[in-house]
Amino acid sequence: YLIEDTLTAFETKYAVMGIGVKGMSTMIDGVNQAGIAGGSFYFAHYNNYSSEKSIKDQGKKALRGQEVVLWALSNCATLEEIKTRINSEIGVAEGELSLPQHYVFQDTRGNSIVVEPSIENGFKIFDNPIGIFTNNPPFDWHLINLQNYVQLSSQTVEGIQLGNESVFSPGKGSGLLGIPGDY
Repeated sequence: YLIEDTLTAFETKYAVMGIGVKGMSTMIDGVNQAGIAGGSFYFAHYNNYSSEKSIKDQGKKALRGQEVVLWALSNCATLEEIKTRINSEIGVAEGELSLPQHYVFQDTRGNSIVVEPSIENGFKIFDNPIGIFTNNPPFDWHLINLQNYVQLSSQTVEGIQLGNESVFSPGKGSGLLGIPGDY
């Protein structure tokens, strides 16, 4: 099947379904017939998009930020295939209609990769050992930032004795005190 309303038209190999943005040929979140799921997340100020000309001069297809998940899911059956093909076949073009995005892909076995357009005319690709993902900043920062939360626990914190005073735990969820958004 030929998708023509993207920045550069491309052929598809696999059926996909997902959620897009009205009026745009895009797929923000989706899954393909091979069982690969993909998602697109906000990545402003960290994305390194290139000119359409420089991408095409390298023999690649120029896409908008919001078109990458659609390309990957409709052309790749495995995470390894995404890893080997994405840097050699596509680039993300700069421009006001290209949303700042980075991407996560997962397979049916729970393996996950992160793809970030943060290098000139290409993508940094990370194995995602924790299987979760979010918006800005880059993925490697998020992995380091987890060190700030090693004290967290799903267990209720025990009270302590300070001199003659018993100080009780604030209750259920107290092991998560310190996580952004705690009560």
